[in-house]
Amino acid sequence: MASNPLFQADPNVTIRAPGSDFIPSEPMLEQCPYIQEDFFKSPLPEADRRRFLFECPKNSLRNYDPPKLNKVRLSSTAKQHDTQLYNIQYRLSDITRPLDWYTYQLLHGN
Repeated sequence: MASNPLFQADPNVTIRAPGSDFIPSEPMLEQCPYIQEDFFKSPLPEADRRRFLFECPKNSLRNYDPPKLNKVRLSSTAKQHDTQLYNIQYRLSDITRPLDWYTYQLLHGN
């Protein structure tokens, strides 16, 4: 992805190994000031979260398979925490990474 000429020519994309970092431009920050907020600390109510997730189609090309846990003995508390982390990773996999990049492309006509 980082070798893409579009990324190399864009001043708002910083190439790093093995990918790239996106730095929002000033016009984008003016248009979308919400991207500066830490949306992880202001979660949606459960009903709104479910409505949002069901209204957004799943990206069929981005399948997330978390690493399998080797067969080890875990306490029930550790298993519950592992399940919670699995659910968090699964939910975040399709909705967080492409949001700012998509907005950037919309604003710049790409």
